[in-house]
Amino acid sequence: MIIELHSNLKQLYPIDHQLSERELNAWRMILRNIGCHNITPFLKQESKYEFWTRSPHSNIEQNALKQLHELGFLLKRPMDSENFWSCFQKSLTVNKKGINGKQRILSIIADDFKYDELHKQLSVSNDLISRARKHCRLYGPGNSSMKKPSFTREKLPIEKIQEFENFISDKAHVIMSSYKTDSKTGAPVKYLCDTKQTLWEKFHAEFPDGIRHTTFMTKLQGNEYVYKEDLGGLCSTCSRYGYEIFDDIRKLIESKIADILIKKQLLNDLEKLQRFLKRDYEKNLDISDKGTTKHNLCISYCLLWAFGVCTEQHTHASEECAKLFTLFKHLKNQLSMDLHEDLDEYQNHLLYFLAHQACKVYLNAQFNANLLELDKNGAVLVVDYKMKILPKSSRETKAEFFGKKGWTLHSILMYTKKLGSQKLDIHAYDHWSMDARQDSWFTASSLHAVIESLENKPKWIIIISDNGSHYHNADLMMILGHWLDWYQINVKKWVFLEAGEAKTTIDSHHAQITHAIKRQVRLGLDIMEGVDIETAIREIQGTSVVHLEPNRTRDQNKKAKNTLPGNSNLFEWTWPGDGPMEGYILGREVPNIGEWTQFSLARIANLQKNKIEIPKPTVSAHTVPKSQWIVSMPNTSGIDPKRLTKEQLSLELTKRKINVVKTAKRDELIRELELAITNNIEIIQDTSDASEEKGASEEKENTNIIWVWKILEEYFLEGDVDKSKRYTAATMLESLKKKVEGGELGDDEIPKLQTVQSWISRYSAQHRQKMAEIPLNK
Repeated sequence: MIIELHSNLKQLYPIDHQLSERELNAWRMILRNIGCHNITPFLKQESKYEFWTRSPHSNIEQNALKQLHELGFLLKRPMDSENFWSCFQKSLTVNKKGINGKQRILSIIADDFKYDELHKQLSVSNDLISRARKHCRLYGPGNSSMKKPSFTREKLPIEKIQEFENFISDKAHVIMSSYKTDSKTGAPVKYLCDTKQTLWEKFHAEFPDGIRHTTFMTKLQGNEYVYKEDLGGLCSTCSRYGYEIFDDIRKLIESKIADILIKKQLLNDLEKLQRFLKRDYEKNLDISDKGTTKHNLCISYCLLWAFGVCTEQHTHASEECAKLFTLFKHLKNQLSMDLHEDLDEYQNHLLYFLAHQACKVYLNAQFNANLLELDKNGAVLVVDYKMKILPKSSRETKAEFFGKKGWTLHSILMYTKKLGSQKLDIHAYDHWSMDARQDSWFTASSLHAVIESLENKPKWIIIISDNGSHYHNADLMMILGHWLDWYQINVKKWVFLEAGEAKTTIDSHHAQITHAIKRQVRLGLDIMEGVDIETAIREIQGTSVVHLEPNRTRDQNKKAKNTLPGNSNLFEWTWPGDGPMEGYILGREVPNIGEWTQFSLARIANLQKNKIEIPKPTVSAHTVPKSQWIVSMPNTSGIDPKRLTKEQLSLELTKRKINVVKTAKRDELIRELELAITNNIEIIQDTSDASEEKGASEEKENTNIIWVWKILEEYFLEGDVDKSKRYTAATMLESLKKKVEGGELGDDEIPKLQTVQSWISRYSAQHRQKMAEIPLNK
């Protein structure tokens, strides 16, 4: 047997070990002592390899190796330089110019040859050689270049950016998709309720000193903001029944009806019906700011009847809703009998979509209603699991992707009201874990970690989530019944909602997490450990990140389960902390509607098969948010200006002591009322008993109001003439207070600062319009 010394010795040492000459001499001595012979047929200068054998006929084997050496089989053949340079020149020729073309190909050999040699053999410029060498150092010889991350720097003041974000996050202006995201930014797709120009006019009326027109339009560019008649993609039901069904009916009409006039009329009716079902129907539903509804004489818009609890009489039905049945009646008259079954199916689908719209609008109203309940003692929690986060690498191969394990990420958004303001503080708690079981125990552990991290615990909380089995189960409902004893916190209620406003809020947060992780990978920083998740997302505003591992016991895997009969049909739960129902668990099918299903203490004891214990998860320290996440309180007026007529708008503005120009258009009145509602300008009500005194006081009050507005008008015009004497809202208010000291005005006649600011915005717009009309009148 013949062995090669160097290759065999490498198997005995670590991979990075370099054999010294002293070690080689020692091994040679050992081989000679055991009877081996060196039969290498060439000199050491020709090659470092050595052949040894222990055969008694070593001379025969040496002669065989010598013959192989002379024939050129034991040494590398010299490179055919002309063939090499010719092949490399062809590779350069067929590739395009640029960083991933000629530059990448030349980087394979750029560091191994001198400039003169490369220029002589390949006729390439020194600049290309220099860029190829730089490519080799940055990305490796022949590797593709990494895409450089793009950095966007805002040059606008933070206040103006915040104004735009508050405006564009208002559901009156945009509807955020619950599952579609922009592939470039990773942010949720936002469907604009109006054209971009219309939104700009509303924005400019609300924020006259905000960003300019060009900046506003630039921010609405890209695929993140979409405006079209069919708002498919809001949720799976809306996408299927609110868009695809109409598209199928449209194709049916175009292909099966030959008469052009009839076809045009049916398509027009179908378009009007689609617009009504998707936009106008929900405007007629009556839901208060407390999330409750009441009886409606029109059966088509009575939510109590839709939920099966209305006992009162209805006098009429909506003509617009009846057009749905009229349309299908006309279609059946024009189409053959074999298509009538399909038409009945389409009609049932649209009726289901109508019910879905009513339910969605009602449930979405519950989110704002719960936020309006907030005070200094309470908090609202919105909880959801993000899809599992997988390890990511900037140079990951397809083989490395499949079969890898990731981390669970559970998010809790805590809403609390800021003291002395109409703002809400949102604190996001993101818990990542190696535990892949998204169940009630993990949820309870995550909630426990948040509560224990708070210095000032709320006295009561409301929890909102989707209808997933990891939330909607008997175990978690029983665990929450012990919160008052464990944490001294009363759980007011847990509301289960479908995809809507609350779900969209946390989906937006998860989209930011996805975007932050993608950015981390683009920078070349791999996500290979859970700690890398913290590094990637801790910069998101209002976000704390923590590593959580639940404490699981063998008892949790027992087949015996806790049960609450019918719990999957109950979407609102509460746990009374005092009174005759103390200790009970109550649930009902629809929030604020219907009777409670009661689970008494004795009944709970019979249904509880597993012991309820306080979670004790292993939790790391919470990261501290770098910035706050502040949003405005929901509109408490319960008025949607878009639904009101011109007369109703004028009446609402008059109630708020806002002067109304008779020639003002409806759009202008809508903007005025929206601005008043945003600034919380309250309706002034007179409680005087005597009608004569009431009329006299109203006349006097209106005279005083007009006098105050005249004074403000003088201040405004004085600043318009002389810019150095321009008044702000604060200086105007200060001047009015001086008139109070002088006895010219009373304390009750001084408006609030927000009212003065609103007046300046309105009057400046009216003044500009008057100045523009002067040349036209001349």
